[in-house]
Amino acid sequence: MSFVDQRTREIYQNASTHQAKPSLSIGRREQNSAQQALMYKTLAGFNTPPTDQQLLEGLDVLDDHASDGRDMVDISERVIAALYGRAMNALLNQTLEADDELHYWLEVERSRYKTMRFLLQTFPLRIQRLATTFVSSLRHRNIPLTFSTLRAGSIRHLFPTTNHPSELLVAAFPHLGLHQSLFFPQSPLSLTRDECRLKRKNLETIRNDRALRLGLLAMASHNLEYAMSHTCSQAEIDQHTQLLRLTLEFHQGSLDGVTPVPQRKVLDEIDECKTVHKEEMKSLQRPSRLLQLWPRLILIPPATYLLLRYVYQSREGIRQHAHDAVETVRVFWQSWVLEPIRGIISTVRTGGDDGIRVISKDALKADMDSLERMTLDLGKEKLGFTQAQLDAIHEQIQQGDLSSVLRVYEEDIKKPIRSAMTGTLIRSLLIQVQKVKVDVDFALSGIDKLLRSQELTFGFVGVAPALAVVYLTFGWLIDFWRGGRGRGQFGGKKERKRVWNSMRRIERLLISPPALDATSPQYLALFSSFNAIRALGLPSADRSTAMQGTNVGDYNQAAVGSGLDDASPSPLTNGLLLLSSTQLRTFAESNLRRSNFRDEFLEDVRDLEDSRLSVGQKRLVLDRMWRSWGRSLGWDNLAKV
Repeated sequence: MSFVDQRTREIYQNASTHQAKPSLSIGRREQNSAQQALMYKTLAGFNTPPTDQQLLEGLDVLDDHASDGRDMVDISERVIAALYGRAMNALLNQTLEADDELHYWLEVERSRYKTMRFLLQTFPLRIQRLATTFVSSLRHRNIPLTFSTLRAGSIRHLFPTTNHPSELLVAAFPHLGLHQSLFFPQSPLSLTRDECRLKRKNLETIRNDRALRLGLLAMASHNLEYAMSHTCSQAEIDQHTQLLRLTLEFHQGSLDGVTPVPQRKVLDEIDECKTVHKEEMKSLQRPSRLLQLWPRLILIPPATYLLLRYVYQSREGIRQHAHDAVETVRVFWQSWVLEPIRGIISTVRTGGDDGIRVISKDALKADMDSLERMTLDLGKEKLGFTQAQLDAIHEQIQQGDLSSVLRVYEEDIKKPIRSAMTGTLIRSLLIQVQKVKVDVDFALSGIDKLLRSQELTFGFVGVAPALAVVYLTFGWLIDFWRGGRGRGQFGGKKERKRVWNSMRRIERLLISPPALDATSPQYLALFSSFNAIRALGLPSADRSTAMQGTNVGDYNQAAVGSGLDDASPSPLTNGLLLLSSTQLRTFAESNLRRSNFRDEFLEDVRDLEDSRLSVGQKRLVLDRMWRSWGRSLGWDNLAKV
């Protein structure tokens, strides 16, 4: 539901205290039963916003029954409310269209690449205008069209260079004919940028004009709502009709006084204003779709042919590269992703007992038992140890102590030759070698335990780079797919940035509102009619009439004065606020359907659209929106996009 639909519905809902019913005047004796039935049907259809058919029926009743009775006033005020809705809807659509075209030309003007692209797109039109102007000039001078007239010297003679642009240059760049100042030669790119700038400024003027009229009707709608909720007089209806007609007349002079205007004439004015706006926008719109696409339509077929030809000629190499790429991806997936993950799962499941070891599980125990047997046999066979001494040696070996063997070794090396031949030197040396082997096994066992305790960590560290590559690749592919189709969270970055721009524009309007044109007779007539409506008994407590200006200059003074926070926005500021808030509303209705804060977001938008709130109150609403939705919609980082 748009702002206009919601506003019209509110007017009819608040007017329900005096619900449309056929009063006693319908039962006058001079009226026949057919007239009574028609009056009742018409009034019953105007208890809610009427359809186009119901509006036309109401206008027919007003044209056929020129009565001042209460029932005719009821119909008339509800017809005016319906006309308010249709007029505001037409002005809002025109403002949105002008603003959309304005931003297109602004983007073209800002970007050198887009300016060059626009120059290329419009090149056929410029050539056509050049040819038409050239031929027309030759015919006007009675010069036959020959090959000699197409030479550069002949063209320079026919169209000499002066302080003003030549006819051919004006034909190529029509905006040069609008300036009477001295002309200095410029590059085609600069001339194209000036053309875009001129169109942007003209569109800005049209947008502000429609926004002012829209804002004025939105403010006056509260006066109409108040009048419909009480006893509305025919004078108030005539004033609202007059304001509607003045608002919808773009180029005609102001209408003085409050001469009653037929309400059907207002409906005709709505259609007329659409026609006038269409004529104004015809020369300011972006190039047609065909003009925008013709460079692609010309370049894509040969480029496609050359590409396909190259692909066909290099098909074997491309096939091999594709096979290598697929094989690389497969090996990477199998060897660097799946296998490490399987290893991690196996480690978690078995506790790390089934993996490769630095030393076998029973090697240390076997070497320790062998050392113990060698030492005990030496003590029993050569040294004659008792059982008690053998038990003591057993305990020492378990603790890694071979002092008894070392004492034998010390005695043997005193007589090495004899001990080697007949003694125990060789056996004691071999026992020490076995002891070294046990020590090595013990050290390796400790290293093995340390490695196995960290095996899970090593597994995750090994697979982490591969998982990071996979995550980044799939993330990029998903973003590319969503971004290419204009999707993504909340409409994608492009839509969220557009809403961010709307929020920024609203804040600028509330901080530094634009000034109105105080010299326009048409605007003076508009404000004179609006002030006449406010003077018809509206209570001073109504916020929509907080500003007490009587002309355009007073609105400008209120906008820049010290009491800005307590003042209501000017009609121009209010219209531009409605433009930006409509863009916010469209975004919420299109892209926040699945979010859990869509209704709350629309409530804030409705507060921004309420012309009864002061500038300071709207600032508080805007601060609440930044605070509530800024992080959720990613507005914090959109300036970097």
